[in-house]
Amino acid sequence: MATVLAGVGCSGRIGSIGGGDGEGGSGPGSGTPVISRASKPAAPLRRLSRLQYNNTVRDLLGDTTRPAEGFQAEEVLGTFSGSAALARVSPIAADQYRTAAETLSAAAVKNLSALISCKPTDATTEEACAKTFIIDFGLRAYRRPLAADEVTGKLEVFRKVRALGDFSFGIQGVIAALLQSPHFLYRPELPAPGSAVGSVVPLPPYQLASRLSYFLLNTMPDQELFAAAKANRLTSIEDIETQARRLLKDPRARESVGQFFGEWLILGALDDMSKDATLFPDFNDTLKAAMKEETLRFATATVLDGDARLDTLLTSSQSFINAPLGKLYGVTAGADYGRVTFDPLQRSGLLTQASLLTRTAHDDSNSPTRRGKFVREAFMCQSPPPPPPGIPGLPSVKTGQTARERYQQHVANATCAACHTMMDPIGFGFSNYDPIGRYQTMEGGRPVDASGEIVQSKDLDGPFNGVVELSRRLAGSDNVRACLTAQWFRYALGRTEDSGDAASIQGAEGAFSPAGDLRELVIATTKSDSFRSRVVEVP
Repeated sequence: MATVLAGVGCSGRIGSIGGGDGEGGSGPGSGTPVISRASKPAAPLRRLSRLQYNNTVRDLLGDTTRPAEGFQAEEVLGTFSGSAALARVSPIAADQYRTAAETLSAAAVKNLSALISCKPTDATTEEACAKTFIIDFGLRAYRRPLAADEVTGKLEVFRKVRALGDFSFGIQGVIAALLQSPHFLYRPELPAPGSAVGSVVPLPPYQLASRLSYFLLNTMPDQELFAAAKANRLTSIEDIETQARRLLKDPRARESVGQFFGEWLILGALDDMSKDATLFPDFNDTLKAAMKEETLRFATATVLDGDARLDTLLTSSQSFINAPLGKLYGVTAGADYGRVTFDPLQRSGLLTQASLLTRTAHDDSNSPTRRGKFVREAFMCQSPPPPPPGIPGLPSVKTGQTARERYQQHVANATCAACHTMMDPIGFGFSNYDPIGRYQTMEGGRPVDASGEIVQSKDLDGPFNGVVELSRRLAGSDNVRACLTAQWFRYALGRTEDSGDAASIQGAEGAFSPAGDLRELVIATTKSDSFRSRVVEVP
């Protein structure tokens, strides 16, 4: 029952999906939002991520086997997965999609009554029933209504496969074909045929419904979103905001918010981390999993259950830990994850959590460079240039030597200093935390010096003492808020921003900045020109 997987650049129906109403509308009072003339938002083709594939077949077929776990590992371009630049399918991936489609379709028809409401009794009613199924199921699989020729094509698939077996086998063939189609595996966002090249057009309702759902829930639209698209109730900014706020309250939003934080903070790197077993005998897979879980629980609870403020994310002395983490942190904790309050002089939000402290250290020692580079890139959106060739590594760790003493060689060497002054002085402020995040007041037999400094920033330059103070500085920074706005934009759109997105990012940042409310940042992102529309490119 193999079906040929069409390529990304296929012509025909994938080139004529949906329709737009032109650029803008008749003004704010018309209910159609006006698109800024300065906006030129790109909308490159995006393929379902493994997480999105699993979630989509769960909601489409009720299948919870998570077949994409066995797919080829995803490439990551930049920080976030699902980059539009990585949409091409390798021959291996195409074969995996085919196998999954055949397995999923065979399992689905074992409970045919859950898929089909009609009960055919002869050849005529079978074909009528199959057509109804193709129209209804195809809408959900493609996340838009099927065109007449698509219905005809899938009906022909039914006839051919039905001839080899029974009615159920014919439906199985249809499902397998739909699940291998580019319209299922990709999220096409194409303007209406005839749209003027260079113009900016709103995304049609069904395309916008998919964009909202995959951004906020990492899965296909639900019935309410489909109904809104059908009734053309996804055209005004008010419509979009209503749906976005509703989706953020859906329990499935926790996974998507967690994915943002997991990828932004690169928590997946913990999986492959190792530490010197002599120095850190308690460091194991159980502890690594607990570190990651703490950060995900803390972040999602802050955004979806708490005040959603950036201040809380960066300065809270509370978190969610279990017994292994309690031992690490030196506080009492139960077997399951529960809320605890730390000493506010020791723990202050994300930057003092063991997950980030562990990920940014070496296996036997701290790394001011790694820790400072992480702050610079993740919170300030500034990437130091790569080191020039031929730079020697640091000498081995000496007994009684602090990380500060070892890494001072970077800033003392003129060749190294140009880059390392942007990273190491920030990392020196993390000296109170060892390579697995334990709080320490002594290092190398001497009291810890946690003084640090930020240079070459937009609004953060100056000395600080320790991560608690650093976190407060970051929480009040306009640069950090602008950076976090850009991070959410990249996660939502699957690409980095460019000049055509300036108005969208400024608008989202404006909604975020007054109170530092992360929920409002997410909502504002969905209301932006770049999220709601696209520029018409040369075909």
